[in-house]
Amino acid sequence: MSRSLPIFIRNLFTLADDLDVKVPADTITALNNAVAVIDQLDELHTSTQDVAGAVYRAVLNGKDPLTDPEVERVTKLTAIASQPIYARAMEHASANLVETVQAEGDTLVAAFQPRFDSAAQAVADARPVFKAAGIDTLDASDQIARAGLDVARANLAAREGNATMTRINQGLGMVLSAGTNHVRGITATIDPKPGTTRIGLENQALLAGSRSSMSVWTATDNGHTVSLATSDQIAERNERMEAAEYQQQADYDRSLSQAAMGVYR
Repeated sequence: MSRSLPIFIRNLFTLADDLDVKVPADTITALNNAVAVIDQLDELHTSTQDVAGAVYRAVLNGKDPLTDPEVERVTKLTAIASQPIYARAMEHASANLVETVQAEGDTLVAAFQPRFDSAAQAVADARPVFKAAGIDTLDASDQIARAGLDVARANLAAREGNATMTRINQGLGMVLSAGTNHVRGITATIDPKPGTTRIGLENQALLAGSRSSMSVWTATDNGHTVSLATSDQIAERNERMEAAEYQQQADYDRSLSQAAMGVYR
């Protein structure tokens, strides 16, 4: 587990508040409880430097460091921290947090799904407006500035939509990847049109600059839908592409067979 996972979880909850995403209370409680155990163990982690500081403060205040409660507390904690028992306790806490992320991951995705999908739709809706103005990219700032009010509005909506999608992708991605070491892949956000094979989808993405991701405009231009997906939805999308690959191969084999039969007639 990444030691940054508790931070990623807190950041994701902050993002949910910013975007008015309603994460179920049970999920928030489960993750916060798992993070709290790690936080408590972190507070217990002391060193000989902490003991030295406690001894100094005791002497400074006219106390006997041998009987001072704070010196005794820090000394005991330092003894625990220096033993394998502390490391084992942290391992258990970390494993529990990972298991909690795995259990709650799809619930997190489902909570952010409507906000992500609406942002993606806003970006997709801007595409025909830009096309009508003869503009192919959001980077054409000079053309956009001269194109009129409709393009200006579409440009703002598309940029806000892309920013929202990026924030959600990054926030969820850091939590899910740190918690599960699982890469969700291109179908985590792209719902391919019927008949699409995996190699076909990846080649379309590659032509646009990345084999593992695809912009909203590239996706919609190729007939796909941009939509955040849970693990079950990702599996269903992948199964559809596998079925398309099987059908494509079957059609190819059939055409070869028919061609061969024609030769021998």
